[in-house]
Amino acid sequence: MRPLIALWLRQSVNSWERSPSPVDSPTVHGAGVDPVRVLLSGTGIAAGYGTVTHDLAFAGQLARRLAVLSGRGVDLEIRVSTTMTAKACAVTLSELTLDRFDAIVLVVGAVEAFELR
Repeated sequence: MRPLIALWLRQSVNSWERSPSPVDSPTVHGAGVDPVRVLLSGTGIAAGYGTVTHDLAFAGQLARRLAVLSGRGVDLEIRVSTTMTAKACAVTLSELTLDRFDAIVLVVGAVEAFELR
């Protein structure tokens, strides 16, 4: 069943892989002083499918909302992939210096759910 679902996801006219995706810099800023540094990693909504900039996507919305709620600025760095599984996300995180971030937001599990794993 998994190979059939993977094939359907690649070939479907409704596949997220056919949707526009951001091509701009993988950073977003929320206005304010003393910015909080946030890492957004994963797939699905984190990748910003359907928009052409990260500022219009979930990452931009998250940065702006955090800035309003915290009263501080937000510098959000984005590390996403269309095929990022939870395991691949762990590898990506192990390659980064995580102590420079104040918060980490993970959006994982969509690939596994679609592939019935």
